[in-house]
Amino acid sequence: RSAPTAVSSNAALQPGKPWALTLGEFRIGDFRIDAEDRVPRQVVRLPLYITQLSVHPELDLKKPHRFEGDVTLGQAARLRMDGHLEEGPFSLDTRLRLEGFALPPLAPYLADYARFRLESGKLDLDGRLHVQEGKQLQVAYQGGLGISGFAANDQFLQERFLAWKRLQLNGMDVSLTPMRVKVKEMIADQPFTRLMILPDKSVNFAQILAATPIEAKSPSRTGKALP
Repeated sequence: RSAPTAVSSNAALQPGKPWALTLGEFRIGDFRIDAEDRVPRQVVRLPLYITQLSVHPELDLKKPHRFEGDVTLGQAARLRMDGHLEEGPFSLDTRLRLEGFALPPLAPYLADYARFRLESGKLDLDGRLHVQEGKQLQVAYQGGLGISGFAANDQFLQERFLAWKRLQLNGMDVSLTPMRVKVKEMIADQPFTRLMILPDKSVNFAQILAATPIEAKSPSRTGKALP
């Protein structure tokens, strides 16, 4: 039999030879992250508690790895994931199930787009998320979305502006590149809104959802309307 051939470290690191990255088995549990976003004028804080997050690699490196996760968002919202991922180019395909995510902590993100105070509301998701790396990052979601116990108050009149017991969107198809939204069905249970014609003949909606200087300067708002 022939003797094994020795390969020097210099040969293994030839210029121009691409690196190969392979993910091994991975598991993390009982791990807490205190996330902060300081971009909004009011800091958004969101604690994350990872009950468990596992990646199970395939023996065939050409096949995507299976992964599953169970995460608590905020105080009590539960996010469960079950799907596949690949390292290079990165791709993710997973089923998402989110239950009871409280919306008021995200209110600072609305400050530049709407002038109402978000009092309550919980978000549920059940669908599939697909992320694909490329020249442009492709992100798509198909499934359902529900918001329950929603209430928002007008900042000018300090009165209830918009509320509902449950708003359910079914058959959603959302993509970010290009931005596109389709909804097959919308069901509103006990919706409420306060529509007022003011003395100057304007409508309160125009004040509450009026454009702000940030919106007016945003280049993303000068293009075509959202399909």
